[in-house]
Amino acid sequence: MKLELEVAGQSVSALSEDLLGDGAGFGSVIDLRRSFEVKSDPAPGLKEKNVAYFRMAIDAGSLSEQDMDHLRRELARRQGPYAVVSSGGKRAATMLLMYAARTLGWSAEEALKRCPQVREDKLLSQEVASYLKQHKDRSARHWSQEAGGS
Repeated sequence: MKLELEVAGQSVSALSEDLLGDGAGFGSVIDLRRSFEVKSDPAPGLKEKNVAYFRMAIDAGSLSEQDMDHLRRELARRQGPYAVVSSGGKRAATMLLMYAARTLGWSAEEALKRCPQVREDKLLSQEVASYLKQHKDRSARHWSQEAGGS
């Protein structure tokens, strides 16, 4: 699965692990897979290609506010273009949709139109809608203006 978005002037892709390949073309890879999901450590191969690698193990069944803040900070402090990776790609796409929607001011419907795989997954689409409803009055457009993150 692959979802590509432009957020705050940067290219961000949500990918399934099989589409990451050798990481060429990315400045940073943020890996959401938990340790038991990783078949082989991609870090050495990415390092050879000067691609920054960061593991941020996330359980799709329990995405939290802290997880979203952590993703936002990692995207702000690393060089793009970015790849956000999960085993099948849905977890990465869900987080990327929530990040992009909040940054760009999209509604849940608008965000879910961009990724049929997440839209058709009842639990994930509810996760996106719930997160965006919760943050409806707290725009995060300023995220895109952060330099270096914190």
